[in-house]
Amino acid sequence: MSDTSTTKGLKASQQLYIEGDFDQAIEKTLESKDELDQGLFHYNLGSLYLKKGSYGPARYHLEKAKKSDFSYPMLWNNLSFLNSQREVLDPTKSPFLKEKLIGHYMDLPSVLLTVVVALSLATTLLAIRFRRLKNYWLAALLIIVSVSPWAVRLALDRNYKFAVVIKGARVFEGPSKIFQDFGQIPEGSRVIVGKYHDKWYYILSPSDFSGWVEKSTLGFY
Repeated sequence: MSDTSTTKGLKASQQLYIEGDFDQAIEKTLESKDELDQGLFHYNLGSLYLKKGSYGPARYHLEKAKKSDFSYPMLWNNLSFLNSQREVLDPTKSPFLKEKLIGHYMDLPSVLLTVVVALSLATTLLAIRFRRLKNYWLAALLIIVSVSPWAVRLALDRNYKFAVVIKGARVFEGPSKIFQDFGQIPEGSRVIVGKYHDKWYYILSPSDFSGWVEKSTLGFY
């Protein structure tokens, strides 16, 4: 479809947003999904759900926009607002240092990590090339350190899954509703999950809600 049609779809959604008709604006945005950049699509949709007060879908789509390296200040403002809500849980708000560090590290934009790695590696290689760095063991160590930010990110991606609670998720002692009910994680919360069993995921963080939740209550990004 042409750019003109895409512009019309965006303008229609924006007008509905201005008029306060968020449900219709969401429908228009969904209709334009294939015409929009995915980062912009998820940002617009997340912002609309946020205006409706639907924290679960809002956080999910905003996190999807962030994951696609969509760059717009209001994206970060919206996420900061969500995270500032007292009822919304997140690893970065955890009292446990490990959870907090994982949460903050995973929040770093991929573009930023790539730039840091590229600059560090280029500096090290130039130092070797122009004989500023003559100790090869030290050079090898610096190369390893240079690429370590991406190595850490890959390790976290392999060992942990991040998800948003789309709707209030009941936490159970085991992967079934027959087990003890530990309570509910509020929608809009971000969690780290581990084991998977028969449509159930085990919550690793927040630690206070360690237990099993149904896959259908989570949105992965």
